[in-house]
This record gives sequence, structure tokens and C-alpha cells, in this order.
Amino acid sequence: MNRKILFFDVDGTLMGYDHVIPESTRLSLKETREKGNLVFVNSGRPVGTLRGVMEMMDGLVDGWICGCGTELIDGARSILYYKMTKELEQKVRSLQDDCEIAIFLEGRKGWQNLVDDAFRARHPGLRIYLEKMEAFNAIDGKESRDAYFEASKFCAKSDEKTDLEKFKRLADEYGFCVIDRNGKFFECVPKGYSKGIGVKKMLQHLNISPEQSFAFGDSTNDIEMFRACGTSIAMGKHDPGLTAYADYITADLNEDGIRRAMEHFGLI
Repeated sequence: MNRKILFFDVDGTLMGYDHVIPESTRLSLKETREKGNLVFVNSGRPVGTLRGVMEMMDGLVDGWICGCGTELIDGARSILYYKMTKELEQKVRSLQDDCEIAIFLEGRKGWQNLVDDAFRARHPGLRIYLEKMEAFNAIDGKESRDAYFEASKFCAKSDEKTDLEKFKRLADEYGFCVIDRNGKFFECVPKGYSKGIGVKKMLQHLNISPEQSFAFGDSTNDIEMFRACGTSIAMGKHDPGLTAYADYITADLNEDGIRRAMEHFGLI
């Protein structure tokens, strides 16, 4: 059977930032799977911050590429999993004070905000942002902030006090690729892992050629996924940096963008 495989980003692609999946998207995923095609979510988020999405997508997907390729799940089975060593995680933690940048660890447990009271006092301009991020904490209490979190990747938030050159240099030395999301927010992925590498490994695992793969995304962290797939589709509202890598630009997700693209390529 000449089945296709579809890889979807989450935020801004499958669902809005209100965490609502359009009904037309749900119906389209169901219909393409009924045709024998496979549906995989390919997210920068690790399993720990995808659990709610996994519940919402139950019965609509065949597997997951999580944390920018640091974990691959086929059905309910994890076929690849990367976590930092205790020594490497400690180096990442040290970036917060060494570079004056807020660090957020990501892993199977969720998202751990490392910011303490001393850092808050030095960075009053980040107060609102840091208060918002407290909701993502998987571990509470100052005593537990130093415990090994088993992180797979991390993110960082800067301000005018941050030594960005030092941060990028050290992150590179520690073995991370730094993805600039908006000039002040950085997604840091271990070298050798990415959404694109995750796609390649999953295609090999399933014995499906890249020509039979489709990527759907809206952000610059989808570039590697776009490069790895035979056909790439950008949502109507997408980061301008993604445009050059898209084969097709569909409508916004709330304007039936997923369904329109799948109809265009005969996937439903």
C-alpha cells in the first residue's frame, strides 16, 4: 500500500494557543488515517508538557516525536529516548547565573523553572514573564530545584542584562544547538537531535521513504522537519523565516488550514 505519513507541529498548527483543536482538523486526521495514512505529532515539547495534548489527541494519531527528536514514540512504545547526564544538566543549570539568563529545563517530568528569588531581584523586567512560567513548574520548592531533573533539552529567556554571546558560546561548548525563537527566547536542543532528525529516524523505523512524508508547521523550529519531508506545508499564520522552506502555504488553522492542505494533496 502506498501509504503516506504526516508530521504535525502542535502550537499554531494542530491547535491554537487557546489549546483548542478545530473540529475540521480532528475530522481530517480521522479521515486520512481511515485511508491508511499515518499521523505523527512532531513537537518541540517533551512528553512531560505534551501529556494534555496526548489526551486530547487520543485516537487521532499513530505516534509522537517529542522534544525536538529527543524521544520517539511509535504507538505507545518509546523507541528512542535521550536525557542529559547529571554532569551536563549541572552545566546547563550554571548558565543561569553565569550568563544572567533564565533557564527552564524540559523533560519527561515536565518543565522546571530554575529561577530563584535572587535572580528575580536582579531581573525585575522579567517579572511578568517569570510569573507566567511558574505554571509550568513540575517540581515545587527551593530544595528540589537542585535535584536531577532528567532533562532532555532546555529553553532560556534573556533581557538587557544577559550576556548573550557568552550564553551562546557556552551552550555550543556544552553540546547544544541554540534556536533563536524571537531574539529573547531560545530553544536549546542537544546536537544530533532535531525535529528533522526525528523524522528521518521515524521514517527508517517504519520503512517509509521521505517522498511519502508531509510536514505541517508554523515556526522556525519546524525548518529541519520541512527539510526532512518530501512535502512541506506552512500554516497561513507562520514565522516569515519558514516561508522559503514551504512547498505550500495553507490557510490559518482556524480557517480550516489543515483540511484545505490535506484536500489539496489528496490526503483525505
